[in-house]
Amino acid sequence: MEVVDTQVFRVGDAHLVEFQGEGGEQIRVTLAAGTYPVSDDELVESAKAVLVQVATFGVEQRTPTGVVDMTDERSVDADSYTLEYQDDGQARQVAGIRLPHLAAVEEEVRRSAEDLWRAALSNNRVPTGWAVRARDANGIIVASIDYSELQQLGVDDAMGG
Repeated sequence: MEVVDTQVFRVGDAHLVEFQGEGGEQIRVTLAAGTYPVSDDELVESAKAVLVQVATFGVEQRTPTGVVDMTDERSVDADSYTLEYQDDGQARQVAGIRLPHLAAVEEEVRRSAEDLWRAALSNNRVPTGWAVRARDANGIIVASIDYSELQQLGVDDAMGG
């Protein structure tokens, strides 16, 4: 997701930091308000740190298929998606990604897959299999791309590969 705007809201016992993507995506992080005032910049940095922890160090629950589930059990809206990322044989899920329409979902899946592909190449790896897929609120895969498709699209050519 390419962030184009960030907003900070102070609501009661919490601070909300909302990251908005160029395709209409939104990620909102809720932080406890604490007992002392902090600047908006400090809240944004704290929210970024939370996102990194969730993506990298979150509480992992393995499903029967071996997918690492990093979601909580909150319900999702019809325009909310779960993105699944497969890298180096490990799959991760990030739920609650709000995107305005299917074209934005497909674009986010492609952009994320390209990022994974480039990262793998920079580490002298050539990944195989599916790269990124998106599931709708009912769990149905609505967009997917695999590494072989990225090769056909010439993404590796942009990396000099």
